[in-house]
Amino acid sequence: MKTALEYGLMGCETMMRRIPAAKLPPEGRWHYHQGVFLSGVEHIYEVCGDERLAEYIKEYVNSLINPDGSIVSYCDEWLDDIQPGILLYRLIDTTNDTRYEKALETLMGHMRAWPRTEDGGYWHRTKGPGSHEMWLDSLYMGSPIQAMYAKKYDKPEIFDELVRQAVLMKENMQDRNNGLMRHAWDTKKRAPWCDPVTGLAPVVWGRAMGWYVVALMDIYECMPDRHPGREIIADIERELIENILKYRDHGTCMWYQVVNMTGMPDNWLETSCSCLYAYAMAKGVRLGVLDERYLTRAKETLKGVITHGVDIYGDNLLVERVCIGTGVGEYNYYTNRPTAANDLHGMGVFLLMCAELARGE
Repeated sequence: MKTALEYGLMGCETMMRRIPAAKLPPEGRWHYHQGVFLSGVEHIYEVCGDERLAEYIKEYVNSLINPDGSIVSYCDEWLDDIQPGILLYRLIDTTNDTRYEKALETLMGHMRAWPRTEDGGYWHRTKGPGSHEMWLDSLYMGSPIQAMYAKKYDKPEIFDELVRQAVLMKENMQDRNNGLMRHAWDTKKRAPWCDPVTGLAPVVWGRAMGWYVVALMDIYECMPDRHPGREIIADIERELIENILKYRDHGTCMWYQVVNMTGMPDNWLETSCSCLYAYAMAKGVRLGVLDERYLTRAKETLKGVITHGVDIYGDNLLVERVCIGTGVGEYNYYTNRPTAANDLHGMGVFLLMCAELARGE
């Protein structure tokens, strides 16, 4: 087996050979598909310092920011389109180009004005389906950019808000029977997928819960040591990781698309959620939230992903068994979702996992 960094670099190079940064799909969009993938590329860059990776990220960002700092083809109705803003921080720090800070302020301005539920939780979307709803995905789409902003510009009140968002999800979206998190919560109890009493989605979807535990560690990493919410975030992470591990497949060290329905014949092992859980565990160990045994679990999952979720053809690495972008639905909706090879979700989180494990190699 190669090292985690070698696998990560192989994934980066495969994608860079195949797709110019400005043409990453959906082409011409400032969107989380590209943001997740390029965040993974950036984490690999932080470990190895290969400037080709930094230039690739910069090429994408530059293709979508106008001379006045406005963002091309940006939808301010989706938290998904906030997420790529995490790519701006390194460019702000390493260049004198004011466009990047202007773009960041645009995104943060939208977050300050983002509509909320009656309890104060961010809606997943500002209009239509997703309004009045909290989705686990949203914590990752809207929180790391804010945590990085709070750290860079000394805004501790933002951390108070992020802890509030995480706790709202934990209190209202956790399945008390298994300790896992349901995919979404409709506070108005009107969505066709929700329980009419609780408003909860019926299913524990693997990648959604992966976004949640990853976002917790990304927030935690930015928080000041003495912030009172830091231990709240750590406690939630410890509990969820322990509950998640109860559903890991023993043979492959991976997780299922619908996490807790492990015995169902139509359920299937899904690569992206497995990568997210491994990243969260490895990062939790590095930050002192989790003890060293969880690093062993993360390494086991890397090996499982390489064996069962990745194909290598010459110099090309394909991340397979990745669920495409997904809304909220019943059990069969998730198990019938198509999969893709080198989907940007899948490659991005694979790179995040590889980079985090490489930090300890």
